[in-house]
Amino acid sequence: RLYKTGEHAYQASKARAADRENTALDIEATETAVDAKRLASKRVPYKEAWYSKKDKIVYEILQQRYEQNPGFADELQRTGKREILHTVSSNYWGIGQNNKGKNVYGQLLMKLRVAKLNTKTVHTPRIHTETKESPHRSNPPKARPNIRTYTGAQTGSKQSTLSKKSP
Repeated sequence: RLYKTGEHAYQASKARAADRENTALDIEATETAVDAKRLASKRVPYKEAWYSKKDKIVYEILQQRYEQNPGFADELQRTGKREILHTVSSNYWGIGQNNKGKNVYGQLLMKLRVAKLNTKTVHTPRIHTETKESPHRSNPPKARPNIRTYTGAQTGSKQSTLSKKSP
């Protein structure tokens, strides 16, 4: 399947995990990643089974992005061995508002970097990621350089592919 962004792939996968194929198709048709997330939040019910799969799905999306998007691959390589922190308010995907979140997205980026570049993470200095749709940290500390996490739309590639694998 082709997706406009990684968010589209993630939200459509979540809808399919909830047996909502029509909602998944509607999500795929949305214009922006923000629209895809909004629609999913309104129409995809909470399913416990999704929570055991979501990290794997995001990792697969990141792998596809790395393979298809040279800008993303270059940015990931430029992080070197530094820890990557996803600076969003989510205490699960990012570091949260109190900097004590699980940072699962940052961990998945570092896992991908190890897999693709064979680099081990050194936990200082820190790098913060910031998404185009929601820059939750407008004034990161000066000593911590920013990198952006890329969706296809941000780098000129309009679509991302996620192979349809059943977890």
